[in-house]
Amino acid sequence: FDNITVDGTALTAGTDGKYTFTMKAADAVVVVNYTAEEYAIKSGDNVTAKKDNATVTKANAGATITVDFADLSASGKSLVSAKYTYNNIDHPLVISNFKSSFHMPAADVEISAVYDENVYAIINEDGFATAKVEGKTVNSAKKDATVEIIYADRSAEGWKFDNITVDGTALTAGTDG
Repeated sequence: FDNITVDGTALTAGTDGKYTFTMKAADAVVVVNYTAEEYAIKSGDNVTAKKDNATVTKANAGATITVDFADLSASGKSLVSAKYTYNNIDHPLVISNFKSSFHMPAADVEISAVYDENVYAIINEDGFATAKVEGKTVNSAKKDATVEIIYADRSAEGWKFDNITVDGTALTAGTDG
């Protein structure tokens, strides 16, 4: 509630809290004015809330809130899920091209996103190599992991080791061989 006007003039509440006016010998136009309440929008890391293409931290109930999520694929992460929460209830967001939207409830909201590190396959085309990360045999690894390749000794079969290639590029042995 903001105020009450009669014929464009704001009324003041009396000591009893009531709004009154003295009727004239003419029609009276009474208007009760309300101010829309704004509710807080808290955005988590890599999340931006927008209304009418402007970043917002609060909005009125019913407003369409567009949510932009950061594309972290270059750093080896994928957006897995997102939600907005109000009144301790989670509401999943449908994500398309790192965007989503929802209608602002009459409550404060928190928007969050979950990113996971991408895991990439290590494809052993000929079956004569073993990949290890931190001493454990693996068939996949996260971005920037140090992958050790151990190759099979096939000298008894008449094969001499030549090289190991990854994505068409020959590797160079480290100082430990």
